[in-house]
Amino acid sequence: MTSPGTPPPSQRRRRAPRLVPFIATGAILGYVVGLLLAARPVADEAAQRLQNYSFNSQAGYLGLFGALMGALLGAVVFVVLDRRS
Repeated sequence: MTSPGTPPPSQRRRRAPRLVPFIATGAILGYVVGLLLAARPVADEAAQRLQNYSFNSQAGYLGLFGALMGALLGAVVFVVLDRRS
């Protein structure tokens, strides 16, 4: 305990990153990448395999997969930065 006239000892505060912004940013960027992959032009033999799926189906599946992979990558970046702080 300190006396009333002395200032408290200085304490270094740990500046840790927050988890949710990392995961949310990764998921949003991954979703955008998935949409871009769905919108790209495809070669002839790949187009024949994909003609059974509408653009909305392709965009949904690739967007969801991209969001999951982006969130995972964001979580890994969070862990690395959290260990460094």
